[in-house]
Amino acid sequence: MLERKLYRLAVLTCVMGLLSIAVVIVSGTAYPEILFQVLAPIGLLLIFVSLVLYVFAWVLSVKKAIKSKDYLWVGLLLLVGIILLFRWCYIVNH
Repeated sequence: MLERKLYRLAVLTCVMGLLSIAVVIVSGTAYPEILFQVLAPIGLLLIFVSLVLYVFAWVLSVKKAIKSKDYLWVGLLLLVGIILLFRWCYIVNH
């Protein structure tokens, strides 16, 4: 139950962050303008918060799968998590 709420909250915060960044892009504002100074950091913060919420929801789904002894699902979730982590590390370092 908490896992679903975290996913929904993560999606909501990500959409709000993307919308605020889209407003900045569509309006064509640049650094000295107040719209850019307010909406761009808020959008980036909301996207970062959504990523953290996704990680918490993922950990809860792994925990739930371990409790229900669904080891194939646990292995799949961990494999996807490891692949995404290595992919992120590769992108950051290159």
